[in-house]
Amino acid sequence: MRPRDLRAGLALAIVPAAIAAGLLGAAPASASDQLSTVTAFPAAGTLAVDFGDDWSIPITVKNRASYDGDGGIPGTLQPMATNAGTVDVMLEGSPGVWASDLPLQPGGVAFLAQPSAKAALGSGTHRLTAVFDPAAGSGYDTSKTATPFTITVTGYDLGVTTKVVDDPSAVSEPTLRMSLSGNWIAAHDGHAPAGTWAVTVTDLKSSETVLRRGFVQGSTNAELTVPFGYRTDPGHRYRIETVFAPAAWLAPGVTVAQADPIGYATIAPSPLSFLVNPVAVPLWGAVGIGVAVLLLVAAAVVLLALGSRTRRRIEQLRAGKTGQEPVPPAVDPAVTGSAPTGY
Repeated sequence: MRPRDLRAGLALAIVPAAIAAGLLGAAPASASDQLSTVTAFPAAGTLAVDFGDDWSIPITVKNRASYDGDGGIPGTLQPMATNAGTVDVMLEGSPGVWASDLPLQPGGVAFLAQPSAKAALGSGTHRLTAVFDPAAGSGYDTSKTATPFTITVTGYDLGVTTKVVDDPSAVSEPTLRMSLSGNWIAAHDGHAPAGTWAVTVTDLKSSETVLRRGFVQGSTNAELTVPFGYRTDPGHRYRIETVFAPAAWLAPGVTVAQADPIGYATIAPSPLSFLVNPVAVPLWGAVGIGVAVLLLVAAAVVLLALGSRTRRRIEQLRAGKTGQEPVPPAVDPAVTGSAPTGY
């Protein structure tokens, strides 16, 4: 072959090779790249909320665009289709999946919020990891977030105050006043968290627990006033202990400083105690007391009359035993108008 023909033959051989090389460079390096996925939290990586507040965290899932139909630049990351799979979220320190089967929204985004079936995240710091779970038959690979996402929850404080209020109309059954305070009350317009009270009363004289009662705290007034619920004995000393427990769904985010037990002493009885501590008496009781007083007065009058008659009878009996006639009363001559006889 002449040199000119050799150069032409080489040129014809190089052109197809160059075209083939260009085509190979435009396609993904391997089929597995088309099926790989990337799951990620927002770049900030942290969120701070108050206990009980609503919150939401977006989780993005992407895959590498294929050569023949994903609509993007081959080999670059593109949002996953909504039917490509779901996202599960794990909470550090909690067994199993904390939030499962979060659906992908348009743009390949799943949104994480507080799961309704799980206890609310309590006070403190919590770390989350998200995992993409591809749909069956999709061929996509699973993936998880490279670094955990951190949620910091700020909780609330509650203080407990207990006081015994004496009621003059029911000396033996005082009233118990239990109050709640703290930043929960301030943040919720003076309303208390729902919960229950446990009251224990111990008689210090006998060291016996004489009362255990429970009361429901509604979410309205921060103060609860209830009857003591036990008829106290005069002259005894009691120890009263109250414990407040927030409702289960509030407990993770509310810290309660319980009140110390308080003492309560009843007044020992005295003969004049009814004068010092007057007691309100119902109408039927007042009528009964009035009737009793009238009967006592009548009995006293009868006794006085009988006593007078008895004294006169005794005097008559004494005079009969001595043989002396009763001495008639002296007569004044000036009154009768005649001089005494025997002169």
